[in-house]
Amino acid sequence: MKYLYLAACLFCCAFQANAQFVNTDTRTEQLGLRTGAAYWWSNYKSYPSALGADEELYYRREHKHWSLELSLNYSTYHRSINYYQPYSYLNSAEFTAYDKETLHTYAGIVSIQYLMYGGDRFRSYIGAFTNPVYYYYKFHPLPGSMQDRPNGGAIRLGGGISYTMEYRPNRHLGLNATLRGTYLQQRDLLPDDPFYTAPEFKTSILIGCDYFF
Repeated sequence: MKYLYLAACLFCCAFQANAQFVNTDTRTEQLGLRTGAAYWWSNYKSYPSALGADEELYYRREHKHWSLELSLNYSTYHRSINYYQPYSYLNSAEFTAYDKETLHTYAGIVSIQYLMYGGDRFRSYIGAFTNPVYYYYKFHPLPGSMQDRPNGGAIRLGGGISYTMEYRPNRHLGLNATLRGTYLQQRDLLPDDPFYTAPEFKTSILIGCDYFF
C-alpha cells in the first residue's frame, strides 16, 4: 500500500511540475536570430528569378493562442542580366550594357501569428505580416559602357503569410524554422524610371535560435 501511495505522490508532483511549466509558458518573450535563403521571382518573364540570402533579428511575445513578432530583415541577391542599348552621342557611337544586377532590401516586419499546435516543447504557428521595405539596387556595367543610372532605391510596402515551427529543449533556449511568402507592392521601384523593375514575390526559408526571458 505504501508503494502505491508513493507512486501516486510522484505522479502528482510530476503532473504539478509539468502544469507549472505549461502555465508559465503561456506568456513568454523571446529574442533571436534567423538565417536562410530567399527565392525572388516575378510574373513578368523578361525579369529572371534569383536566389539570395535572408537574415533577421527578431523579438517575439507569445500568449496562450497568439503571438506578436517584430523583426528587422536583410535580404540580398545577385543575378545575371543581358541589357544592351546602342545610341549616338556627339556624332560618335556609344552603348549602355549591363551583365549583372544586385539588390539589397532592408525590411521591418510586424507579424501576428495564431497557435495551430501547442505542446510542452513543440509548437507551430500560422500568421500574416506587413513590412515596409527599403530597396537598393545596382547594375554592373560592362567595360567600355556608358554608366546610365546604374543604381537607385525606394521605399515600398509589402505583406504576406508565414508558417513557424518552434522547439524548446529547455526553459531558456528555443530553435525554430520559418517558411514565409512575401508580396511586394508595385512592380516598378521608381515611377519615373522604367529601366528597373523589382521582383514582386519572395519565398524564404529561415532557421534560427532564440532566448526566452
